[in-house]
Amino acid sequence: MTEPSLQLIDRNSIKYNKAKSALKDGKIPGVLYSKGNEPQPFYVNDSDLTKLLITYGTSRRVSITFNNQKSHAIIKDFQKDSLKNQFIHIDLQTLNENEKVRVSSAIHIINSEAVENDGKILQMQTNEVHIQMLPSFIPDSVTADASLLLEKDNILICDLNIASDSNIEILQDLDTVVLTLVYAQTAPVEDEQDNEQDNEQEKEPKLVEVTDQ
Repeated sequence: MTEPSLQLIDRNSIKYNKAKSALKDGKIPGVLYSKGNEPQPFYVNDSDLTKLLITYGTSRRVSITFNNQKSHAIIKDFQKDSLKNQFIHIDLQTLNENEKVRVSSAIHIINSEAVENDGKILQMQTNEVHIQMLPSFIPDSVTADASLLLEKDNILICDLNIASDSNIEILQDLDTVVLTLVYAQTAPVEDEQDNEQDNEQEKEPKLVEVTDQ
């Protein structure tokens, strides 16, 4: 898979009176953190950031260019206006290729069609995994193969595609349940014929016997 990349814009090169003005112009403010250096404020194009997050998620190593300097970083944090569905701020952390980094990676389900049938549906118990590794070994994706449920009751952390990678350290109990299979609950369907008969009985006049006293 192609390595994600972002072009960062020095905030000193573009002046906005307020952050709202930058956002209206399609520029998301952010801060680049680097060990031993002062935090560096930047802007990034909203369209570029949105495309990156949709395509790669938040736990990938990102190639960045800032003031003609190239390096790698990870997304440390971001803020989003949920009402406008718009990113409003992002923090990046540069990477030292010789130092391990911890990330929380989303778990993606594959081969769900192999087991979701006859009223059975997948139920996710754990949707992310905490891992540690050198930056060059950050995985493209973390997956749980649903077809394993054809042979076992639950899919565990130890069943993930990264579990056998000696370069990646999983920081969670390997017996943590990730995925299981359950039967969908359906509402009971009443017999239409019985309903019609009940309705007819309600419509029929009730005969009251009157006796002379």
